[in-house]
Amino acid sequence: MTFRTSDRIIVARADARCRSRTIAAAARLALAAALLAGFPACEQHDTERPQAAAPVLPTRAPAPDPLVVAVVGDPLTFNPIIADGQTGRAVGGAVFETLVRLDPTTAEAQPNLAASWRYDPYNYEYTITLREDVTWHDGERLTARDVVFTIDAIHAIPDSPYARILQIDGTPIRATAVDAKTIRITLPRPYAPFLQSLVIPIVPAHKFADLEGAKNLADFAGRWSNDVDPAEVVGTGPFRITTYEPNKQVVLDYNPTYWKRDAEGRPLPYLDRYILRIAANREQARDWFLAGDIHIFSPRFDEVAALRNAPTAAELVVDEIGPDTGSLFLTFNRNPFHYQQAGKKDPRLSWFTDRRFLLAIAHAIDKEKIIDRALDGLGIAAQSLLPPANPFCDEQLKPHVYDPALARQILHEAGYRDRNGDGVLEDNTGARVEFSLTTNQGNAIRDRIAKIIIEDLAAIGMRVTLHTLSFPDLFERLDATYNWDAMLIGFTGGIDPASSENLLRSSGELHVWHPLQRRPTTRWEADIDDLLDQGTRELDVERRRDIYHEIQDILHEELPMIQLVRPNLYAAHRRDVENFRPSPWGFHQIEELRLRVPPPTEKSRAKG
Repeated sequence: MTFRTSDRIIVARADARCRSRTIAAAARLALAAALLAGFPACEQHDTERPQAAAPVLPTRAPAPDPLVVAVVGDPLTFNPIIADGQTGRAVGGAVFETLVRLDPTTAEAQPNLAASWRYDPYNYEYTITLREDVTWHDGERLTARDVVFTIDAIHAIPDSPYARILQIDGTPIRATAVDAKTIRITLPRPYAPFLQSLVIPIVPAHKFADLEGAKNLADFAGRWSNDVDPAEVVGTGPFRITTYEPNKQVVLDYNPTYWKRDAEGRPLPYLDRYILRIAANREQARDWFLAGDIHIFSPRFDEVAALRNAPTAAELVVDEIGPDTGSLFLTFNRNPFHYQQAGKKDPRLSWFTDRRFLLAIAHAIDKEKIIDRALDGLGIAAQSLLPPANPFCDEQLKPHVYDPALARQILHEAGYRDRNGDGVLEDNTGARVEFSLTTNQGNAIRDRIAKIIIEDLAAIGMRVTLHTLSFPDLFERLDATYNWDAMLIGFTGGIDPASSENLLRSSGELHVWHPLQRRPTTRWEADIDDLLDQGTRELDVERRRDIYHEIQDILHEELPMIQLVRPNLYAAHRRDVENFRPSPWGFHQIEELRLRVPPPTEKSRAKG
């Protein structure tokens, strides 16, 4: 078996480091042997030769002004293993760190707490080496024990948002400590997205020694609730929690022993203090931003105009950062359970499984009209489940252009015709082509999009009625009663396409058009299942990209999801915020943010 390119790079880098350490160690051993043997390895006067001075690194400059951002709602917990709300995640991202970080452009894993890793393709085994210079906020050193405890705790807590991430085919990933700085993880099979599984917050085992290896490890879920003494919440990150005032704010101060430095060698973070101000809702957060009370805000596309036209607009920077990474699509119910009742088969099942019917609909929907009317012109037409920002996106897919005449022709040739002249199509059995379109309540944008779709489908002879449901009712129909015809719904996946597997696999719970299939109902669904297996086993990035392009081609051809539009994403910040570099994936490093310090004359004017 041979190493693939990516494996060779990882192993070569690790080998280079290993060779350097080996050469240095050999030199030390040679010197020791010479001294023991009585040989003058170095004459006394030689040892007194001037030694090269250690480089003097820049010191950290004080940053008295805090950076303030808004979060909606109080943190339910400070335990990063179970925190799943916006505030809990924001705190966790500043206080705790992960073994690797993902490059938002390439999706490749980059070292973080893990200094390096080696993959053994024969035994499906990763050996991970931790950095030597990382300490917890209380001064204890980061060790392999902490990583093993974190992974074991996640497995013990089924409700952890990381529990599924650390499984392969339902088998939990297990870790063992080789020594204080080395962890070994053996996988049940090759699994390409494995390193992305290591984007989990590492917690300190020494703070929970009573739980290590115990049957009650699940009790860790109850530790570090939001009433804990902030001093007890110990991470390795750039900030420490100093105070939490419910309904008001979480205050974090910089970690003076943080291990990272900038390109010039200055200690990070730049900020002395980072404040998460707790808002009741995003509207209040927006008002705070306009008033100058917070520094950063993530506006929706429909809030951009208000920010750019605000009286304080000169003090703000509003940047478009790319199309939404989520997917918004129209899908049709193909579940026989819904259409075959009391021995009768509803004709809608044959429509919704007829590729010609779906192709006609794809050509009948005017995406540009949706962008203009529902997105205020701030969006793009979508072709694939994966967004353009995803390195696995197939950007060569040909769009289903808006062409209602072509749509009518396709339907006519497939046997859907207005046989009685009432303006509504009938199928070959004489059944009128009418069905319902369901989407969630309380979303004005989706309501507008649904109405445009209904308008466009009426133009080609389909009668569609709109149903809006609360999220609980909508999901009950999706995964329990299956009582729906067509649905306008969204899906948010991760940067690796394997994160969409529960949606794409025929047995998946989120395979919305026909979930939990015991075996694939169609040949093309079986093909996708097979490609999904190949995609996670293939370690060569270019070959993986080919596999996921093939999946996108099948979806584009068979149309189980008719992709619609992607609104533009925006990020806004005050002009005095520096190093703010958001991406469509939301990546920015809090330790690198800083506030511009105005010159003394400018400070005087501000005070005066």
